[in-house]
Amino acid sequence: AIAHMRRSWSRAWRWVDGATIHATARVHPSARLAPGVVVEARARVGAGVVLGPGAVVGSSVSVGAGTSVGPHTSLQHCSIGGGCTLHAGVRIGADGFGFVPGTPAGAEQSRESQRLERSVGSVLEGDVLPVKKPQRRRVVVGRDVEVGAGSCIDRGSWGGTSIGA
Repeated sequence: AIAHMRRSWSRAWRWVDGATIHATARVHPSARLAPGVVVEARARVGAGVVLGPGAVVGSSVSVGAGTSVGPHTSLQHCSIGGGCTLHAGVRIGADGFGFVPGTPAGAEQSRESQRLERSVGSVLEGDVLPVKKPQRRRVVVGRDVEVGAGSCIDRGSWGGTSIGA
């Protein structure tokens, strides 16, 4: 069973100069990928893109031509325009911090509300607990945008997040 899993995994991924690229990803031949880069399924990397060491281009992410992605940057649930500069440690497309009012204490609660109540302790009767609102939209970064080192641009819950688009 393990040998079968290894064969399946090896057919889905390929290694190019220390980078790991999913078989369904499209990487332009002129793109430069440093060791430790991961390009996941259905991702697209354009012409002249430079991906620094340890950068991760998540599933279905597109990176436009001439963009520079710094080391240890992660891109998920996003589209990056051409000519952008993303410095080291940037995080784009992560889940944000959205919360909505939850169920009043003492009322029937969802499993998520019950878990949240256990983690924050008991509440007074009538209090309303916040419940995590999933952030399911995408981030769109337009052309020629520069994002500073260590910055995070989260996806939205009500609408997408756009920077320079």
